[in-house]
Amino acid sequence: MTAAVITGASAGLGAEFTRQLVREFPEIEEFWLIARRVGKLEELAQQFPEKKFVCMGLNLLDPKSFRYLGEKLAEQKADVRVLVNNAGCGTTGNIGSSASPADVMRVVDLNVREFFSIQPGFFFENRSYDYTIVRHESATQSLYNELGHTRNYSFNIPIMASFRFNLTDNLEWLAEAGPYFAFGVGGFDKNHQIYLQVAKDPQQQLSKYYENQIRRDFYGKDIWNHKKFDWGFKFGTGLRLHKRYLFSIHYFAGCKNVSANPDWTMRNKSWSFSLGYDF
Repeated sequence: MTAAVITGASAGLGAEFTRQLVREFPEIEEFWLIARRVGKLEELAQQFPEKKFVCMGLNLLDPKSFRYLGEKLAEQKADVRVLVNNAGCGTTGNIGSSASPADVMRVVDLNVREFFSIQPGFFFENRSYDYTIVRHESATQSLYNELGHTRNYSFNIPIMASFRFNLTDNLEWLAEAGPYFAFGVGGFDKNHQIYLQVAKDPQQQLSKYYENQIRRDFYGKDIWNHKKFDWGFKFGTGLRLHKRYLFSIHYFAGCKNVSANPDWTMRNKSWSFSLGYDF
């Protein structure tokens, strides 16, 4: 079934768009009219008794209205050939004086929300990695080997600018970027140390060898510890299917040196992959 969807169709440009579409596109089987005043939509539909109209009293400032419309389109298997996005919201006066913050946000919410949004987040992260340090000193003919395993916990707060683009009726492409701030709350570093020193004379026996296992805090002020606060930038992209199912990939680029050792430079770099469901 082919359809045309016209929002804000109760009066003005929306009503006139509807009249013109009925005349110019006779092949369209159904015209879906959307506005808050459903009575006005029904009066408009009565002007064309030979055509089939679906009149819906929806408030597009309410996210539930978008969800309801999407479900009805899927249920009826509507093939939308024409979309007139005429619904709007406005106010008069100078921003910041006569227009209240609530009025301004209503305008932004309706006219921008479906394409762009600022999305803060709050995550608890559990990270782990293994490392190996090998150091050789030729003067003493010694070899130092260190095998470590770490696990750390932190709260991560990203503030993302999110852009959404429709690829098909049911598929959206997402592009996101913004800063993040992380606060460490705990963790540990398990370390296995091996020290070997060989005598300069091959005929002599091994002069020194020892092994040691230690466990130390991940965060702290010791030269082997890490700083608790981190910040950087998060970039990502993803796909959302049927407004519900989400797959995304993000890259974290840390900007702060998180090593407690003044002679070392360490910055967090990581990738994350996400599968989600939008309720």
